[in-house]
Amino acid sequence: MNSTVLSTPVAHLVSSNLDSLAGFQPFQDLSAPVLSAIESMADLRDYKKGETLVSQGQYEGEVFFVVASGQFNTTKMNPQSGAMIVDQAEAGDTIGLSIALCEDGNEISLNMTISAKTDGKVYIIDSQEFRDIISNRPSLAKSVLFYLAEKVVDRQFSSIEFSGAPEQKIYKTLLDMIERDEVSGLWHIPNMPKHRNLADMSLVAEEDAANAVAVLIQNGIAKRQYPGLVIEDMQRLNKLAR
Repeated sequence: MNSTVLSTPVAHLVSSNLDSLAGFQPFQDLSAPVLSAIESMADLRDYKKGETLVSQGQYEGEVFFVVASGQFNTTKMNPQSGAMIVDQAEAGDTIGLSIALCEDGNEISLNMTISAKTDGKVYIIDSQEFRDIISNRPSLAKSVLFYLAEKVVDRQFSSIEFSGAPEQKIYKTLLDMIERDEVSGLWHIPNMPKHRNLADMSLVAEEDAANAVAVLIQNGIAKRQYPGLVIEDMQRLNKLAR
């Protein structure tokens, strides 16, 4: 398996005996031969809180991940718009599966970072070998298709449910303004607009803009650093904006 994208030493290798992989989607209900073929190409690795699995610019989709335990953060940045998406993956979630199904990575995959939010373990599976298996195993192809379709539907309904909330519009506006400080590495808004201007940009009332920013500060998601705003929990802000 090509694991050059991983910034973790081989000493973190835990096991290649992955009987429990059968309990995770999209590998549930597969026949023993298909499951065995997947297990033969996968490694289980142990990560400590704060460790980086993939650094920005290093990932081209040559492997994908199944979270066995713990929590892992993924940050993706669109190189054209500069918009960021921060997700949290927990036990049973996959990271990079849809990218792995493509022959080549893309610009967004190259701008993806993965880090351990807590201590945890992940299965690492070679993408090319997985594509070779899925092309000859209809049961696996069907299982993966249903799994990815469910993820798309979940995201769509989540967005529809809160699409009318003025707070969500404000948080989406703030996400487009966030930059990463080159020195400290912190996510921040260098010059925070006044509530009136923020409201105009988000097409909401000024009172809603003021309340939304106050909620971020009160809940430790952001803190004032005049003239800007430091974002201390990108993952939570991203969820509020959806």
